[in-house]
Amino acid sequence: MSQLRLGRFEIAREVGRGAMGRVFLAHDPRLDRPVAIKVLELAGSMPAAERGETLQRFLREARAAAKLHHPGIVTIYDAGEEQDKPYIAMEYIEGVGLDRFTRAPELLAVEQVVDVGIQACAALDYAHRSGLVHRDVKPANLMLVLGRTLKITDFGLAKHPEASLTSDGTLIGTPNYMSPEQIAGKKLDGRSDLFSLGVVLYELLAGQRPFQGDTISAVMYRILNEEPPPLHGLNPSVPRAVSDVVHQALCKNPDQRHSSGAEMSLALRSALPESVFVSPTGARDAVTSSRALPPAAAQADRRRNATFFGVLGSVAAAGVIASAVLLQSLLDGAGGSAGRTGFFSSQQGTQRAVPPAGAQRPVSSNGMGMMADRGAGKQVSAAGGGPGEPASRQLGGARRRTSGRDGGAGGAGGGAPVRAIHVTTDPPGSQLLLDGVLIDSDILRLELARGPRKVRAVKGCRSAETIVDPAVAPDELPLKLEPVRGIEVPVRSVPEGALITVKGGASGGKTPDLIRVDPCAGAVVTLSLDGHQPASISIPADLDPDAVRRLVSPVTLVRLPDGRVVFEPKGFPLEVREDGRKIGMAGDELTLPAGHRRVLLVNDDMFLRFPIEVTVEPGKSLRIDPPLPEMGKLSVQAYPSNCRVFASRKGELRNRFLDEVPMLDRPLAPGAYRLRVEYSPTGEIQEKSITIEPGRSTLVPFRFGA
Repeated sequence: MSQLRLGRFEIAREVGRGAMGRVFLAHDPRLDRPVAIKVLELAGSMPAAERGETLQRFLREARAAAKLHHPGIVTIYDAGEEQDKPYIAMEYIEGVGLDRFTRAPELLAVEQVVDVGIQACAALDYAHRSGLVHRDVKPANLMLVLGRTLKITDFGLAKHPEASLTSDGTLIGTPNYMSPEQIAGKKLDGRSDLFSLGVVLYELLAGQRPFQGDTISAVMYRILNEEPPPLHGLNPSVPRAVSDVVHQALCKNPDQRHSSGAEMSLALRSALPESVFVSPTGARDAVTSSRALPPAAAQADRRRNATFFGVLGSVAAAGVIASAVLLQSLLDGAGGSAGRTGFFSSQQGTQRAVPPAGAQRPVSSNGMGMMADRGAGKQVSAAGGGPGEPASRQLGGARRRTSGRDGGAGGAGGGAPVRAIHVTTDPPGSQLLLDGVLIDSDILRLELARGPRKVRAVKGCRSAETIVDPAVAPDELPLKLEPVRGIEVPVRSVPEGALITVKGGASGGKTPDLIRVDPCAGAVVTLSLDGHQPASISIPADLDPDAVRRLVSPVTLVRLPDGRVVFEPKGFPLEVREDGRKIGMAGDELTLPAGHRRVLLVNDDMFLRFPIEVTVEPGKSLRIDPPLPEMGKLSVQAYPSNCRVFASRKGELRNRFLDEVPMLDRPLAPGAYRLRVEYSPTGEIQEKSITIEPGRSTLVPFRFGA
C-alpha cells in the first residue's frame, strides 16, 4: 500500500499484518490524536460471493462495535473505504495481551487473574445487554493497559441476534476457546462468551488449556464431550471457590453456567472476598461505595497495589503493544505474521514504564476511563472527581465497582437527572443487587432516563426482588426477604453414572441429574460409583441458592486401584459373567474395579446359573470358593433306543439337546425340568416333567410304538 493517507487519517507506520489485512498506526489531524487503522485487503482470487460476505462481515464489525461505549472495550471512531479497500479507525491503546501470561513462569497471581476476570465480565455484560456477542474471547483479545486495567479487543466477530452471515455453517472464532453450542452451530447468547472467558481464566491459572488436543477436531471433541481436569488440582494455590466459578463457566449446558457477566463477576468477587479489584469507570451498572476504607485496610490496599504494579510494570516496560477492535480471524490466518499477540505488535525502541506511585495517571483515550493511584489517594477522571476524593470513592471500598453514572451513593455523572431511593430490608444487613450487580450502599441513585430497574436483596437463603421505576417510586423502598424453598440443583460427576443419594432432599438417580434441595435446611449429597472413592458434599443451611449450585457441581470422583479375584475351580468348566458379558473362567485371576460387584457363575451344559456378590478391595487379591449346590444326575432309557433327549428348565421356552439314549448319569443342577424325547424314525415326541435333587440319581423311562 503506497499512499500515506487513508481518508483523513495520516499513516505513520504498519504495526500488524495478517493473511487478509494490515493494521497501521495513524494520526487523526481533525482531533489531533493517534488512531489504529485496520485495512481489509480482499484477495483478487477470492470468489465474488465470498468477497461479498467477507466485506459485509468487516463492515458489520464497524457497525456493531461502534455501538459500544465502555472503558473496558476498545472504541471505534470511524469507518470508510479507500480505493476498494475498506478500513476502520479505532482507539489506539498501549498494553500487553494476556496471552503473555498463559504459561509458566509468566503466570499471574490468582488475585490478579480474578481481577482481570471481573473486569472482563463487566465489559462483556455491557456488550451482551447491548445485544452483541463477541464470539472470539481469548487471551490475545484481552489487553492490560498500564499494567492493570483490562480492555477487550476484536469485537469484529460481534454478533447481533438478527445477523446471519454464516448460513453455510462456517465457524467463526478460535476453536480452543469456542463454547459447545458455538461448535455445534447453535444459536448463541452471552453465555457462550462466558464459557470462552472461563477457558481463558482456566489457562491463566493452570498454565494449560482445559481442553487439549493435537488436532482441531480432537479439541472440539473434548469441548463437546469431556470435562476438564480440576483446576485446583493443577494449581493448588487456586482457592476451591475460584476453581468452582471457573468450572461453572465451563459447563456444557449454557443453563448451568452463570446467567450473565454480572452474575459471574459477583461470583468471582465472592470467591476472593478480601481482595481489592480494579473498577473501570463508566460502566453503567457499576456502583460507588459510600464507605471509606479504614486506615489499616487502606495501608494493606496500598501494599497490594504496589506489589501488583511491581510485577506487571516490568512487563509493560519491556514493550508497547498497539491494539484495536480487530477481526482476529482475518489477520491471524495461515501465514499471518502478527504472532501470538495478533495485531498487537511490539514497537521497537519504545520503552514506557508504569507511572510511579504518587504520579497522576492519564485519562483513557476514549474520554471515559479512570485510573486511580490508590497509594497516592488521587484520581483523574474525564467524568468528574479529582485528587481530593477519598480512596473508597475512587475504588468502591474494599471490593466494589465504582460508577460515575448511577447505582449507589455516588453521584450521577454528566448532570443526568437522578432519583435517590432508600432501601430497607427485613432482615437487615442484606446484600443489594441492581440489575444483577452487587452494590455497597442502601441508597439507590437512579437515572430517570433509564426507566425501570430490577432491585434484588439477598441474605443467605432468603431473597426479595422488585422492579423500581425511579419516576414514580417512593423515597423509601422496604423489602421483606422470604425463604427460597426447593431449588433444583444440577449434579454432575466425572466420570458420569454415579449414584446420587441426598440426606435432607430427594435423590436424583444417577449423574448427570437434577436434585431438589431446600437451601434453608441444607443437605448432604453423596455420589457413589463402583471403582471410585465416594464423595460427600455438605450443603450448610441458610446458603444462597447460587452458592448451593456452585458447591455441588461438578464433582470429580477419585478412581480406586483395581482388585484381583480368583474363583476356585470345581472340576468342570465354569464361566464368570458380569452384566451378561463373560469376563473369565473359574481358576483365572480376574482384575475387577473396587467395590461391590454381582457376578454369575455359569455352565450351560449343566443348566447351572449361580449368582454371587463379591466385595473387591482396592489393590488386594481375593480367592473365593463359591458355595455351589451339589449336582444331581439324570439317566434316560427308551425303547426302541433310537431316540434323542432334550430338556428345558421350568419357565424356559427353549429346549436344549442333551444326548442320545441311552443317557446315563448326566450331571445337572438341581431343580424342575421338562424332558422331551424324540423317536427319530417316526418323529414321535413324548414329554415328562421331572425334578433333579442334589446328590441323587434320577432314571426316566420312555416307550414308543406300544
